[in-house]
Amino acid sequence: MAIADRDIVVARMTPAQIAEAQRLAQDWKPKQPVQYRGGWRHGH
Repeated sequence: MAIADRDIVVARMTPAQIAEAQRLAQDWKPKQPVQYRGGWRHGH
């Protein structure tokens, strides 16, 4: 389902938008993990 949704979005994007999305995805770093009662998870 998610892959099909992604393909629909990509079909509507310009080549410049796709390139920017790829750059942002490559540069993305998760925030520091935060501890909660059940263990660890990444913060928002």
